[in-house]
Amino acid sequence: MIYLLAFFMNFSNGLFLLSTPLVAIKEFQASVLTLGLLGTAGAATYSLSCACGGFWAERHGRARMMPLGCAFIILADCSILWVDRTWHLFFIVAWASFGAGLFWPSLMKWMGEKGEHEGLGKRVGAFNIAWSAGIMLGPLVGGRLYTMDYRWPYLLGAVTVSCVLLVLLRLRHTLTMERTTPETPAAAKPDGDIRSFIYIAWAANFAIWFTIGATENLFPKLAVSLGISAGSLGNMMGLVGFGQMLMFLLLRHIKGWHFKFWPILLVQIGCAAGAAVFLTSTSQLLFGIGFLIIGLTGGVTYFSSLFYSLYHHERRGVKSGLHESILAAGIGLGPIAGGVAATLWGLRAPYTVCLVLILLAVLLETAFFFSTRQKNREA
Repeated sequence: MIYLLAFFMNFSNGLFLLSTPLVAIKEFQASVLTLGLLGTAGAATYSLSCACGGFWAERHGRARMMPLGCAFIILADCSILWVDRTWHLFFIVAWASFGAGLFWPSLMKWMGEKGEHEGLGKRVGAFNIAWSAGIMLGPLVGGRLYTMDYRWPYLLGAVTVSCVLLVLLRLRHTLTMERTTPETPAAAKPDGDIRSFIYIAWAANFAIWFTIGATENLFPKLAVSLGISAGSLGNMMGLVGFGQMLMFLLLRHIKGWHFKFWPILLVQIGCAAGAAVFLTSTSQLLFGIGFLIIGLTGGVTYFSSLFYSLYHHERRGVKSGLHESILAAGIGLGPIAGGVAATLWGLRAPYTVCLVLILLAVLLETAFFFSTRQKNREA
């Protein structure tokens, strides 16, 4: 049931993510800076909401937080019927993001408590496959609905989340049952201190999702200038979710990568290569490959960040909230930083910013990793 809820919630989110920048561009002639601000408003709200939602999940329980989050998202989606100004979009983006921040940390906490600790990797993998399938399918459906009427993707999203809400209300008694699993040793010999991998994974996740946030929010402007249709754009953006889902499926079964530094380092180099595609190409095929690459790399860092956040059983709600909060901070800062760069230096400039950030993250993570390992050897 947890995996179905994750799928349908992110299916709704995929509809929302594709449609909102297109509405801003085609209905209100939004500038690239406005697109950046719109993406940042949503991600900043989500980041703060997740940080709070993780604490509230521990204090008030998921049975309250998850239905409340759904209610906010339904309200935001239905508000599209009254949108006739650009600033109205900021309102519904913030409202939906606030609701999502209440929902996801509680669902992750629930997933982390569902079984024995040694099965955490498989549960995280199945959970990630479910939500990434939703975020992949959402833009594909949304791109086609948008060509009929720009309000239809939002209304379908409202119906979808309403169904999730009904399920949660029916499972209210189950949601109130808390379970804590015992802590067990790591399945693989770690390269360094186990807890330090939380911070390394959070940093890598921030850098890569900064790139994903900038690309998903700002590329539609470049796509429109190149004459790429809404349907083709939806297909390309759907490849991000496909790449994530593929990596989640592989990582769920591959052993030996846990508590290793090199996989996180390698995928950040791959993400830099994906950003370079958007910086230099004009081919729709290559753009699709670029979206796939950043989806693959985002899948690795997201899986790692969530796995390490849930590995130690203490305060899973808080750490899953921080995992999502840091992720959202990257998604939020990417559009605004990229939007400013695009305004000053052109529509390709955001991807230079992404490349620089990834390089800085790699350097900082490497320094932190070797410093921590040296301290452990001396201890």
